[in-house]
Amino acid sequence: MESIIQRYSGLHRLAIATTIATFFLILIGADVTSHEAGDSVPDWPLAFGRLVPWAHLQGGAIYEYTHRVIGAIVGLLMIALTIGLWRKESRRWVRLIGGAGLILVILQGVMGGIRVLLVEYRLTTAIIHALLAQLFLGLVVSLVVFTSPAWFKAEEMKSHRLTSTPMALYALVVATLSLFVQLVLGAAFRHGGLGILPHIIGAVVVTVLIGWALFASIRTAAQASASLPAENFTTYLTRPVRWAIWLMLIQLASGIAAYLTRLASMTAPHPLASMIWSTITHVTVGAAVLAVMVVLTLRMYRFLSLTGVLADTSSTPQGATP
Repeated sequence: MESIIQRYSGLHRLAIATTIATFFLILIGADVTSHEAGDSVPDWPLAFGRLVPWAHLQGGAIYEYTHRVIGAIVGLLMIALTIGLWRKESRRWVRLIGGAGLILVILQGVMGGIRVLLVEYRLTTAIIHALLAQLFLGLVVSLVVFTSPAWFKAEEMKSHRLTSTPMALYALVVATLSLFVQLVLGAAFRHGGLGILPHIIGAVVVTVLIGWALFASIRTAAQASASLPAENFTTYLTRPVRWAIWLMLIQLASGIAAYLTRLASMTAPHPLASMIWSTITHVTVGAAVLAVMVVLTLRMYRFLSLTGVLADTSSTPQGATP
């Protein structure tokens, strides 16, 4: 077991680095939108006809150009991660996920470029750009999970059997998908494609579904606590549940703050700092909630598969079994 964990340690660290860079990319993207700086750089893939336009880096161009630079860093990290997966990863499905991530990050960059070049399609491409960002985040977070020590150490649960239902997994899948839709609705609102009402309705629905999913996860954990060794079980499911609860509370609070400060900012000549920061917080924490829900969903699937509730269809890398 230790040898397989060591074998994947480099890939795991690279997947974490890609995830962190992706969070910064989403954060800066929210900063660009909040500052209304999306049109500050008129060309693509160059900026003002240069690779590094030092003379033009002022005002909104700073935010937009920083977004492009971080996007390039994410792309390079994903290329390195994909190469590493195809060289070291024996699970074909994980390699395919890495390849899909590379395709997504390329599409993400192209969509950003199309938004700059084709003025008449800016709303559509901006929403697709935001959609692809959340898809990519979920995918790269899944690579963090699949290469993590916890994923391989969970093999120790295989000798234990659990009498339960897969309801928690179904609830998590539905809640995670609804959260993804809500994040897209939020992007459409920020870019002026939708009013606030669909986003508010979506927030209520998502809160209920995530609450249901987390309750089902806690119930599954409680049912299994008497059957599994504490060291294998205590934090495997309960830690992401705790993170999801705290992040959802922050997300709801920042959403209310973002809406109220946006209303106040409508009569101001420039976006208010309170609106900018509350919006950035809301967007970034929303992405964090999605990431945690992806982690919890995948861990729940792994847990239920290994304990016999679901058919174990996940393949284990050679040498992973102690």
